[in-house]
Amino acid sequence: MRHPKLHGRVGRLRRTVGSALAIGLVTALVVTPAAAQAEQSKPSREARPGKAAVPVTADLEITKTTVDAAGQRHTTREMQRYARDSRGRTRTEAGTRVTLNDPASRTTATLDLAARTVHKVTSGAKAAAADGRAGATQSKLASAPRPLGTRTVQGVPAQGSTYTVAPPPGDPAAGGSEVTVWQSTEVQLPVSLTVVKPSGKEYTQTYTNIRAGVEPDAKLFEVPAGFASAAPSPAAAPTRETAAAAASAGDCPYAANSPLVISSSGPFLGGGVLEAYTGSAILYPNPFSPTPTPCWFIADSAVFESPMDGHPLFPLQLPFDLWDVYDTGGWVPTLPYVAFGYITFQVRPILPFPPARTSQFTTEIILIVT
Repeated sequence: MRHPKLHGRVGRLRRTVGSALAIGLVTALVVTPAAAQAEQSKPSREARPGKAAVPVTADLEITKTTVDAAGQRHTTREMQRYARDSRGRTRTEAGTRVTLNDPASRTTATLDLAARTVHKVTSGAKAAAADGRAGATQSKLASAPRPLGTRTVQGVPAQGSTYTVAPPPGDPAAGGSEVTVWQSTEVQLPVSLTVVKPSGKEYTQTYTNIRAGVEPDAKLFEVPAGFASAAPSPAAAPTRETAAAAASAGDCPYAANSPLVISSSGPFLGGGVLEAYTGSAILYPNPFSPTPTPCWFIADSAVFESPMDGHPLFPLQLPFDLWDVYDTGGWVPTLPYVAFGYITFQVRPILPFPPARTSQFTTEIILIVT
């Protein structure tokens, strides 16, 4: 025989527990997906209401310092011309080579003014010629920014931050770097950027003679009539000096436009092409050594921080290897924002067989969002 008071208490307890479980279950079903959905639905910068970019023209001074085996420092300097219109289109001119970026069509066009040729890349449109290689992986590469405050740089107010960037995963010999960026939200430019490697190698780029608020001529951002479509010309071909040093070590000479610096302004998303070349009698009419051995790329891999992404544009076993790297427009926690990436390449002589030793080198990419 059941005790009536005990039975009543147990019944009320069951009802209370059941109600609590039901409420908890409903809460989990409603709140958890809602929270997850809120996290997933953070608006991309592409989806936010757009505003005109700040039109600007400037000179871009690039300084590169290397340290040779004897500890001697060698510095080279390069001057470029930069322009951006209120539609976010950019033009970077270095000698007879011009790079045009149109964020609306996500197209990067590289012009050879001397040869009157153009090579176009549409960011995000993966090329079938890429051998079916896996795309880039995503990883956290840098420390949190260490603020440096605000000061006037090249005549405009800029906010400074420094980052410690780890070596690329799987290639610690490539070394990390200390990166300092001064960004101006007023003119939407990374006014000054410095990369310092533990080896003493340095890279600095600075925008000077900044003129903002005046719309550049629209023709600057268009491919001129009469330019023929062509494969990319080697902008970063190995020099005879680097080729001779590589040959004496039994390696393939190589070079790349590293670091590749990509800038995005507001909702206008930047992109660029990372170009890597290896010395080859097939690619270059002037051989690097008396007995040149053609070399080709046999492997590559990339790791990027969000919102950066990229993929190879050409198949392997060629004397050049190009990657399309771009800002996806994904959510970023703060503005301005900096993301980092690496692409590692392997090159090998075509002859003799069996293959000779493989050379490996790593390039850097820096995405700056203002």
